[in-house]
Amino acid sequence: MKNILELAIKELKSSKKMVIAMIVGIVIVTILINSITTLALSYQEYIVNLSRSKENWEAKIENVPYRDVEVIEKSENVKQISIVKDLGISEESYSEWFTDLLHIKEYDENALKNLEIKLKKGRLPQNTKEIIVNEDMTFEVGDTIDTTINNKKYSYQIVGLIENTDFDEFEATTLTKVNGAITLLNKDNINENDLVSVSIISNDISKIYNTVNQIKADINSDLNIIYNEELLGYACVAEDGSDFENTILIVVGLLIAIIAVSSIALIYTIFNISINEKKKYIGSLSSIGASRKQIFSIYLIEGLIITIALNAIAWS
Repeated sequence: MKNILELAIKELKSSKKMVIAMIVGIVIVTILINSITTLALSYQEYIVNLSRSKENWEAKIENVPYRDVEVIEKSENVKQISIVKDLGISEESYSEWFTDLLHIKEYDENALKNLEIKLKKGRLPQNTKEIIVNEDMTFEVGDTIDTTINNKKYSYQIVGLIENTDFDEFEATTLTKVNGAITLLNKDNINENDLVSVSIISNDISKIYNTVNQIKADINSDLNIIYNEELLGYACVAEDGSDFENTILIVVGLLIAIIAVSSIALIYTIFNISINEKKKYIGSLSSIGASRKQIFSIYLIEGLIITIALNAIAWS
């Protein structure tokens, strides 16, 4: 056994350039594949964070009674919720030329932070007497606005102007424009039967569908669920997949395939050269009476030594 080990080491030393080339090639391939996967994961994380900076929610439950909000908030995997209450549409118009109405929604502090609000001027409301309105209206920051909704009067100070919201509307046939406006929600004024919209941020985004299904089971109601498909697509957890996920998989797969094919060609060439050189060595061993088992043992030990060297490099 000692003689076989000495012969294996001697053979490795005689072809050390070939061995070094093989080890370096394998190490480079490993580094390239790891770099590609790391780069893909980093890019995905960047895109997810960019999407969260616009709208930070994963699922939205609409028209849920306020009494069920606590059930949602205490559900497993729910990290944070945002609450929105639809106050309603103003009864009076704010233009002499066409019907110019206000559609006011009340956002809690989390909603003001997590939901998309394109503030163009001023600041966000800090109390229930402040409001931000569509910049298309004839108001300016600092103006006071009075409105009536469901026969109840409200008075607000305008502290900011915003771009169109997703609840702005325009009816061309009647020349009716409904402008989005947002104020701060006072939870003490909400009745347990009032309907609100609850947006969810989870601890683990990959479990968001299971989380929502559990909430539906806990509340035992047919809820209207909206998922943030853009964010879930970027996080590669959307139920139906996404173009982003498919693109990432295709690009990473192609790059790894190119590297794999190139590395196989390189290693094959090295092995081919090595085999041609070893034919003479095998002939020499056979001529001095070495058995097939002994020759196999020599090459087995060579492979073991190379494997140990590769593992040592990888762990270092």
